[in-house]
Amino acid sequence: MRTGGDREQADPREAFVPTPHARVLEAVARLGSSATRAEFAAAASRELHGLVPGLWATFEEVDLVSGDASVTTWPEQSADWHESYVAMHARHGREHPTLRHLFADDAATVATWGDLGRLEPFTTSVLHTDFYALHGVHDQLAIRLPSAPRTVATMTVCRAAEGFEPLDREIAALWRPHVANLRDLFVWRERARLAAALTVSDGWKVAVVDAEGVVLAATQDAALLGESIGASVLVGRSLVGTHLWSVATAGAGPTGVHRIDSAYGGVDVQAVEHQRRWRLLMRRVVHPASEPDRPRATATEGLTVEDQEAVLEAIGRIGRAATLEEFARMACRELHRLVPGIWASYNETNLSTARTATFVWPEREADWFDQNIGTFTRYAHQSPLVRHISEDGESDVRTLLDLDPDRTFEDTELFRHYYAPLGVRSQAAFGLPAPSGVVIALVVNRDGADFTGRDRRVMEELRLHLSNIHRMVAAYERARGMTAAVGLDGWETLLVADDGTVLESTPAAEEIGRRIGTGLAIGDSLLGTTLWGRSTPSTPGQEWWSVKRVPSTSLEVGGAFDASLTVNPVGPHVLLLRPAHAATVESAMRLGLTRRQAEVALLIVDGATNVQIARALTISPGTARKHVETLMAVLGVSSRAAAAVAVVRGS
Repeated sequence: MRTGGDREQADPREAFVPTPHARVLEAVARLGSSATRAEFAAAASRELHGLVPGLWATFEEVDLVSGDASVTTWPEQSADWHESYVAMHARHGREHPTLRHLFADDAATVATWGDLGRLEPFTTSVLHTDFYALHGVHDQLAIRLPSAPRTVATMTVCRAAEGFEPLDREIAALWRPHVANLRDLFVWRERARLAAALTVSDGWKVAVVDAEGVVLAATQDAALLGESIGASVLVGRSLVGTHLWSVATAGAGPTGVHRIDSAYGGVDVQAVEHQRRWRLLMRRVVHPASEPDRPRATATEGLTVEDQEAVLEAIGRIGRAATLEEFARMACRELHRLVPGIWASYNETNLSTARTATFVWPEREADWFDQNIGTFTRYAHQSPLVRHISEDGESDVRTLLDLDPDRTFEDTELFRHYYAPLGVRSQAAFGLPAPSGVVIALVVNRDGADFTGRDRRVMEELRLHLSNIHRMVAAYERARGMTAAVGLDGWETLLVADDGTVLESTPAAEEIGRRIGTGLAIGDSLLGTTLWGRSTPSTPGQEWWSVKRVPSTSLEVGGAFDASLTVNPVGPHVLLLRPAHAATVESAMRLGLTRRQAEVALLIVDGATNVQIARALTISPGTARKHVETLMAVLGVSSRAAAAVAVVRGS
């Protein structure tokens, strides 16, 4: 019998061979950390090439109407290579046997040249002879991804030798649903970012100031930034005499950015004048070199094959969530299945306002929430886990015992009045991305049983993926909220193909079209109309945002309207339409205002200050102020901005 002294003990890490599930899990975690859709495409190609090696891997999105294509490869290829690839596939893509097979058979998701039997017609085609054979390709694996109407999305791996192994196919099949989920979420994240461009982008916080320096509107983040540089950016406060006001009165213009140093670091400030108002944009100067290193993701090495498969299945289910409510329910259910306890919960807690939104699994009756959540919210600040996550943000997995080894927490009101009556003696939790001042956590509650190393590893692996999924679903919700806000503001949304064909419309948009003499029903073409005169993409991934006001004189049928067009690289493109406001003295009087009050209201709509109103109507500033106060009372509003909205909507 051979004993341990017969040979040197082997390092167990040297014997570790990652399973397909583990390899895909780690690749998906890295892929989900991408910041933009372009980064996602590049990372998807790189990760697939690592999972299924070959000459190169591609991520492709093609508009079947216009022929426009966005192609990302790994390893990266030259500009000439890309030009040849796109041109050859645009002209001869119908000769490609694998793609024809995938898109002819809805059940097919992964295919190789070897699956198709006879390749003679393809091997003599222009596409094969002038591209694939020229680059030494003898086999290709293709993955079909879900895509929008009139578009095609695929990933491919090309090899110099014939034949893909069953393991390659298994990995591709495991990879496909996760890259498809993340791709959809990145699309919504990009839509949210584009919608936000209507107001502010790239980290800027916004405040609106009148010509006299009085703050008319400001976000909470803008107020905090203003405070750091000695300015009170609160509604009704004056900025005259502050650094911010000096930037505005210096006439920085739309492209001028000033940097103001403070004890808390630099703040970039941009001032843009519009309709006698100033739009002040502020953002903190970020110094990447000074940012603390984030903890590296843990490997799946410590998980069994069964746990790896279970985690992969769980993130696949959670990744299908379309709303934060669905995310919370699915995350709690899957977490409870993988790490059992009395219950698993998803908690969003605002410590400053003492408000909490909670979802638990197994589900509870409404009475349970009525009886317990108020107590938790009142004393949430006493929880060591809540305090830790509020300070550390997206924290790694911690248990109650980690943070409170002496069990002093058991002397608090939160433990005595909430956890103890419910039988909870131990917890494990991790944080998720959250706005400033809010704590978001997933928690497993137990009756005292400790959490094992296996429990921690499973939760840590889930955390890496759920943080990414949560970001994407939150972006999706913001996009939907912004879409709803756009609708409340009178905008109608249309989707337009790259050739100008209307893909989606609304009855209200069709009515606008009838008024201006332009067909806006599904299937109508915008080519040759004032609405369609977009630029042509010069480089893949380029984006534009153009907003224009189209006067009625430019149309054959009267009725001015506002148009806003978002142009995407390969479509579809987003067109927003609404009738321009036509507020008149008469329409304002129908809201209960006198003629003089109506005249003042129209000047408020145009952004006039009390001094400017007085000058325009040849009255004193005091009289102008009195008119403004009276008309606001008649309209039942408390701000000039709300009065302007009421007058415009009343028209």
